[in-house]
Amino acid sequence: MSSADNVTENHPVGRVARRTVLQGAAWSIPVIAAAVALPGASASGDLKVVIGIPGSGGCSPAGTVLTDALSVDVTDATGPVSGATVTVTFTSADGGKVEYGGQTYPGSAVPVVVTTDANGHAALSNLTLVTPTTITAQATVTTPDGRTAVSNIETYSVCAPCQQEVFAGPFSGQRDAIVDGAGNLYVTGYNYNSQSDFSLKKITPDGTVAWTRVWNDGSLGVEIGPDGALYASHGWSGNSEPAGIYQIDPADGTTIREVIDWAWILANTSGGRLYPYGMTFSPDGSTIYLTDFRDAAVGQIIAIDLATGVHSTFAGKKNFQSLVDIVSDGAGGFYGAHWATGTLTHIAANGVETTITTFPGDGVINYFNVYDGYAYVGTENGRSYRVNLATGVRTLLPCINATYVTQIVRIPGTNDAYVTQYTGGGTGREILKVKNLFV
Repeated sequence: MSSADNVTENHPVGRVARRTVLQGAAWSIPVIAAAVALPGASASGDLKVVIGIPGSGGCSPAGTVLTDALSVDVTDATGPVSGATVTVTFTSADGGKVEYGGQTYPGSAVPVVVTTDANGHAALSNLTLVTPTTITAQATVTTPDGRTAVSNIETYSVCAPCQQEVFAGPFSGQRDAIVDGAGNLYVTGYNYNSQSDFSLKKITPDGTVAWTRVWNDGSLGVEIGPDGALYASHGWSGNSEPAGIYQIDPADGTTIREVIDWAWILANTSGGRLYPYGMTFSPDGSTIYLTDFRDAAVGQIIAIDLATGVHSTFAGKKNFQSLVDIVSDGAGGFYGAHWATGTLTHIAANGVETTITTFPGDGVINYFNVYDGYAYVGTENGRSYRVNLATGVRTLLPCINATYVTQIVRIPGTNDAYVTQYTGGGTGREILKVKNLFV
């Protein structure tokens, strides 16, 4: 949104946690399997055949041509066995198909036959993945002197197609979200000027609202602390309720305590005013970091020691402009999202900030999460991206078909995600569940 209140600062929407429309399918390619004991060996039992799928895993969409599709290595007690005839058989229990040499397997009567070289090695190249399901491969070997053996079995695993469905809602004013280990979703709502009718909701895995909290001005960021409690930033200074961070019992939504030292805020923020948005914990869980969001270049990251309550300004720096959210980089610094400029950055432990990428044409960005070296970022215009934090390369996530995405959060133990959408007032928008987003 362009403005969240009637003061001079503009205010952002949403953040991604850390921590059904059918779309394109993908294949998962496992690593090379270890050698196994093999039946059908020679009398001395020394003939071994091992097949493997080169590479280190990952997903490829259906239709991908694997240039290094399958390797076969044949050895005996004397070393590599050359000139062995290798017949590869493909099977599938659920309709999977691959193409090789102009034939489709399983199904074709034309055998897949290769011969080992002087190193006892043979390979299949240019194998095409056709359908999104599971296919196994196994090799049968006959040596020039008539010995036979069969190999281990390798599997091309299928990543199921991603699917989008409504999880809960509609709710208005959705901002940040986080998921606990049991799959419960906690989502914030910013209710200033009736943008939302709630501040914090707990939604169980079946989409049922377990409890709802409402307080002045609503809530913005939410995290789960090392103690299992919720930490929710709330309000904005200058209104009827001072801004801060509530520590909340996730079981029933009751407030345990207020974390912010308001006297420190009055003395150490610009004009004694706080605009709390994104939060993250230090790797050891001892410190919570809070962004003091400002459109003018006076924003800061506030570090709060949870044991002592001592507050400090991260790196002594107070010029983080419109910093809506941060995620720990595990090395004393952060990844940061700047709302007004639509910029994703890295903030080193000494406060030095470098740009990772921008999102031209997508409007503002909001809360975000980092998983396995990638940031998952939603935008004002509804497009969502996976960003490689090392290279800055961003990839559109077509599985998410939404409006004004504010958060993408992974459901623990799955490849699925919850996606929140912002709207100010009215009936709001649904919280979405996207299956197989992380494959």
